[in-house]
Amino acid sequence: MHATSVMHARPFGAVLFRGLGVADVVALDELIDHLTAARASGSFPEAVAKNLLSFDRGFWLRLAARRDTASSEAEAESLTQLASDVMLLVDEMVKESESQVQRSSRLLQRVLEAGADGDSGQWQLPLSTDKRRAMRGVMAVHSTQLDEAFVTSAMAWIRKSESDSIEGMALLLRKVLQMFAGCSLLDIQPGGQGRPGVMDAFLEADEEQWTSMLQDMAGKQGSSGAELLQGIQVMMEHVALQGAAGSQAQRVQIEYLNELKTRALNAFSNAQGTDTAGAT
Repeated sequence: MHATSVMHARPFGAVLFRGLGVADVVALDELIDHLTAARASGSFPEAVAKNLLSFDRGFWLRLAARRDTASSEAEAESLTQLASDVMLLVDEMVKESESQVQRSSRLLQRVLEAGADGDSGQWQLPLSTDKRRAMRGVMAVHSTQLDEAFVTSAMAWIRKSESDSIEGMALLLRKVLQMFAGCSLLDIQPGGQGRPGVMDAFLEADEEQWTSMLQDMAGKQGSSGAELLQGIQVMMEHVALQGAAGSQAQRVQIEYLNELKTRALNAFSNAQGTDTAGAT
């Protein structure tokens, strides 16, 4: 029985090390088979990108074990080439990611510089209308770079500012993320049908202006806010379904829309309460 047990375990080779069990090995074999099939079908780069975080020590050990126990020389050569191709693509993707981070950091710095005082180089909070407009102007010019890397850079700078107790900079960077959400959402046309024109006014405005804008809208006779709330809901569904799932950019956009929705509901609820009280 002991010999049989050893023979059964042999195909897993050296990968049965601490922290990796049989279920993990099965999952790694499925990944290796998937990558092998992707190379044959022409979807290899996409497959590597999708599983980028899976290429850890366990993956490389299992791939080596598969190669060492291959049933033929052709299979062993194929697995050797697979390892080389994966390493090459991963290296390229890491370099591209580093390049994106550098590019996004430069853009973030330009956005912040647009909001600083021209003489002192410092920021006056709250930002003036002109400074907010200048910062959004830089974003508009570089709208194609308002991506995940930009948001990730901003969040990293926020964490650094908070750890250094520079609360003013952290507050300023959060304002940048709000501007990012508004600018990036302006480029989205849900379902190809566009969005209610009333939405654009809020996406283009600073978050600090929302309350007064909503109060003015709620105060108009016959305005229930239905068009605005419907537009917000459509945008939220689009971002949730079409955005990169779990990305920081998606999270920022959803939080931004949720905040607008909450304020809109409060504004129109309060207006209706006032009308009811007046009627009685």
